[in-house]
Amino acid sequence: PLKKGLARFAFGYAEKNDFQKNCNIVPLGLNYDRPKDFRSKINVGIGQVQKLSDFQENYELNKNTAYTILNEILYKELKEHTVEVKEENYMVYKALTELDNCFEQNSLNRKILIAEHIENVSKENPQNLVELKEYVQKAFKMLKSFDLNFRKLKVNEGVSIKDIVLLILATPLAIISFLLNFLPFVLAKSITDSKVKLDEFYTSVRLASGTLLWIIWSISLSLIVYRYTSWAFLFPIVQYWTARFYLRYYEKAKYVTASYRLTKLKHKSQGFEELQNMIKKIYRLRSTSKLAPNK
Repeated sequence: PLKKGLARFAFGYAEKNDFQKNCNIVPLGLNYDRPKDFRSKINVGIGQVQKLSDFQENYELNKNTAYTILNEILYKELKEHTVEVKEENYMVYKALTELDNCFEQNSLNRKILIAEHIENVSKENPQNLVELKEYVQKAFKMLKSFDLNFRKLKVNEGVSIKDIVLLILATPLAIISFLLNFLPFVLAKSITDSKVKLDEFYTSVRLASGTLLWIIWSISLSLIVYRYTSWAFLFPIVQYWTARFYLRYYEKAKYVTASYRLTKLKHKSQGFEELQNMIKKIYRLRSTSKLAPNK
């Protein structure tokens, strides 16, 4: 539910300027793939722009009524661009979106449709959903034992010798990059883990605290370097680019290790065959339960 703060703020601005200056509100639905994971994917849904001038008559008649009308419209717009899944159905949603044909496009519309279909099936044919949950839980349990998930199965195309050699050659620089940058981000994670209880605010607090601590850390190191060279003012730039380099290295290393784990799983022929059978059953139940959107 939306509070009246935004509406009061917006109408206050419009009233102060006699509704002569444009004041628009853009509803944005932010949908994190993995809300607490660093560098996770995000879907942004943009709703219909609301012009305050369109509500001038309502506001002049009754301020509280205007607040309510605006909030109802914003709520509807946000709801249309936000994925909503009940906690007990989240693992099914996660499996179906990661196995979906449009996974690589990361389509928000598809994800919203899948979430809506799950909600409909939970009301109309709950037994199918119970059966699907059983297969999904078994599949996730097996994947977790190899530190994999459906997403990594879907996008993994294997690793070349060239990738491995480049990764090994880049390791010394990656270690240096990590040492130059790790402290502020470790502290930010520790602070956020201890202070923030709601996932909705986790990323924002961690990003803000990490950025602030990184700036302080960078200035401190620059002052130390300044004792030895007058070129110390370039140090923050070097530190920034090493941080970017480490992130690219980290992502590549994660991909290579996931490929290795997937290879290990495939070599366990019985386990891999069992996993494939479970995925086939998930696909079958997805189709028979009408959990696969047609658009």
